[in-house]
Amino acid sequence: MASEIANLFVTLSANTTDFADKMQGVDKSLGKLQRSVDSTGQNFQKLGLKFAAVGGAMLGSLGLLVDKYSEAGDEIAKMSKRTGFGAESLSELKYAAGMSGASLDDLETATKKMSKAIIDANSGSKAMIDNFDALGLNVTAIRDMAPEEQFWTIAYALADMEDQTLKTTLAQDLFGKSGTNMLPLLAEGQAGIASLRQEAHELNVVYSDESAAAAEKFQDSKERLTTAMQGIGATIAETVMPKITELINSLTEKLKPAMAWLSEHPEMVDAFVKFGAIFLAGGTLMIGIAQALKAFKLIRTAVMGFQLLWQSYKV
Repeated sequence: MASEIANLFVTLSANTTDFADKMQGVDKSLGKLQRSVDSTGQNFQKLGLKFAAVGGAMLGSLGLLVDKYSEAGDEIAKMSKRTGFGAESLSELKYAAGMSGASLDDLETATKKMSKAIIDANSGSKAMIDNFDALGLNVTAIRDMAPEEQFWTIAYALADMEDQTLKTTLAQDLFGKSGTNMLPLLAEGQAGIASLRQEAHELNVVYSDESAAAAEKFQDSKERLTTAMQGIGATIAETVMPKITELINSLTEKLKPAMAWLSEHPEMVDAFVKFGAIFLAGGTLMIGIAQALKAFKLIRTAVMGFQLLWQSYKV
């Protein structure tokens, strides 16, 4: 009987040991799995942060692009209303002139001067009639054209002139002072100007009337929002300012007796200065003492640690 019990204990012990070994192996495997999961989670977190950073940069860049696009379109739309030019022609003209060193403001000034020159010629101004005759243009026919067509007709006629002196004079007479800034564009010739206009389409910088109107609407909405925020700020300021003014006045009144007393007792000012110097020196000393106490605490902790190690060694 005793032998059977002994055998049973041996068997149970062996089985228990084997089970413990297997469980230890399972624990190690689970530990590896946990570390793998943790590592994978960290990698996904890092990747997520990178994606978020890239996404934020993309959205920021996209917002900047939209803002620039809307600003340019708004400028075209508003100038279209001032000059009578279509948005497409203005876009082409802006690009072509910009490549030659002229600005959109130069173009607007030139078109206003051009309109006056056409009206003067139709009203019988001999000087203006002679200018159009020199270009081989019929004043009556020019008068019936749309503003943008008038401009391109005159610009092409000037561009094809070989007499540079006459070209410069006519450009100034018909386009005003801005005509001088447009001479590099006119020097491109009709074919060169047409090529630049086509290039504007290829680079997708040409606005249609619809896209320019949409850009203008977007910019106007932004302006309304900015104005509304300023209005909210003004409302808050109007409400808060009287309270702040009342507080300032109250503090001023309370400080007046103190200032008067100090004026009557200049020796107190000297005392305050001396006390300030004392406190400054004392503060510096206190900081030094605090640092010394920290150092002493570290030394004491180290000594206690050595004592514990020595006691463990003796045992």
